[in-house]
Amino acid sequence: TASPHSLLDVKGVGELSSIGAPGPLANAIHDALREAGVEHLDMPLGPHKLWRAIHGPDTALGDNR
Repeated sequence: TASPHSLLDVKGVGELSSIGAPGPLANAIHDALREAGVEHLDMPLGPHKLWRAIHGPDTALGDNR
């Protein structure tokens, strides 16, 4: 669709959604952590959730003894 707001009379692609990125990213993280014994991860993923998945739910963050 033509747009009168740009020099080339076209719309940009900045409106595209990023909804496709989280799934493949979560799969890549899960594949990488499989060797550490991680069998399941729920989204959303974050540093705390990944730490607990690797070190166990009772391990305090920052306690790497």
